[in-house]
Parts: sequence; structure tokens; C-alpha cells
Amino acid sequence: FTSGVVDDAFGFFGYAHPTRLGVVAAALAYYDAGNIELTFPGGAKETRTAQRDMIFQAGWAKTLGAGFSAGVLAKFYRFELAQEARSAGWAGDAGLQWAAPLPGLRLGGALQNLGQAVRFESESDPLPITARFGAAWTLSSADTRLSLLVDGVKVRDEAAYPSTGGEFCLGVGDTAELALRGGWIFNHASDGASFGLSVREGRFTVDYALAAKGMLGNVHYVSLAVRF
Repeated sequence: FTSGVVDDAFGFFGYAHPTRLGVVAAALAYYDAGNIELTFPGGAKETRTAQRDMIFQAGWAKTLGAGFSAGVLAKFYRFELAQEARSAGWAGDAGLQWAAPLPGLRLGGALQNLGQAVRFESESDPLPITARFGAAWTLSSADTRLSLLVDGVKVRDEAAYPSTGGEFCLGVGDTAELALRGGWIFNHASDGASFGLSVREGRFTVDYALAAKGMLGNVHYVSLAVRF
């Protein structure tokens, strides 16, 4: 759950489960833009929810052999504006990953938001179809791990932008691990540099990150993860 800076809120709940036929997953995401005051032609005023969106998702992924693995995700969306105008439709994502013969190197690509345009009454807007391509290389030893990543993103009707990042992990004892992270998103108005620190002890992990978010300034992230 994320509470925004303008009384908006975003939430996500998902579950994934491995089976003999692959990994299946289901999820629900929602967005609430807060309240808005409307003034009608007769002068009456009413407070309504400005925007409320829900996306139901179902996915499947499987290892294909020869270093390849693939996944697909089906999405059904329902959007509502001012409790008055509504739009519903479907979309889908698909991705492919390859573990290259060079140890530690992985290449991947994905297409996202393929599907129906969002239509409110007589007007419609195409979905933000997004293409992603990336590479990751990991070098590990007994107590250390170094990961380097590059990524390229192209969103419909927007300029493509690249990003890069890295992580250095150091094992401490049998169950603890420290990690330092850094990254940079280039040519993107709302993103820039980011830095992070992670501490893991047994089943528990605490992560902190500081990211530059354009007009929002610097944003701090803190998370706690528990493995079962």
C-alpha cells in the first residue's frame, strides 16, 4: 500500500505458486485518486471520488530448456472517473529470458500493455504499450556477489530511455548479508539517480533506498521482508 502526496493511494496484492507445469500467479492492483468537489449546472455541489481504478491479473511462467524461460500475464481493468464515467477492457504482457552460456549472464525482454484502448463514452486512448530489454551479469564467490545491470525502455508515444545499476553483497557469518546498491535512469523527467542499502539476517531483510524523483525531490523508501 502506498499513500501519495495528493491524497491518492495505490495498493497491490499478489500470490504466486510453483507447480509441475510452471508457476501460476494471481494479483489485484487498485488506485484511488482521492476526493474531488463537483459543481453541477444548477449550482449544486457534490463530493465524489475523483478516480478509482482496479486491475485483476493472472499469470503463468515456465522454464523452457536451453536456458530459456517465458511468462505471460493477462489483465482485466476497470476504470472509473468521478463515479460517473467508466471503462473496462483487457490487456496482456509477455516476457522471455535467456541464461546465456557465459556464467552469470542473463538477457531478457518483455512487451507490456497489449490490448484494448481505454474508452470513456465516445473518446478512447490507446494503452501505454511498453517494450523492455535488459541484461544482467552476476559474479559470485564464497562471501561476495557483484551484479551489474542495464535496461532499455520504450513507452508508446514517448522517447526511449536507458538505465543502469549495480549491487555488491557481502556475506557476514552463516546467515547475514550486507548489500550496497546504486542506479541511474537516463533521459527521464521524473527519475534519476538512486542509492540503497540492504541488511539480511536469516529470514528477515531490511532495505533502504534514496531516489531522485524530479519535481517530487528526493524520495526515501524503507521496506521489511520476511521469508517463510
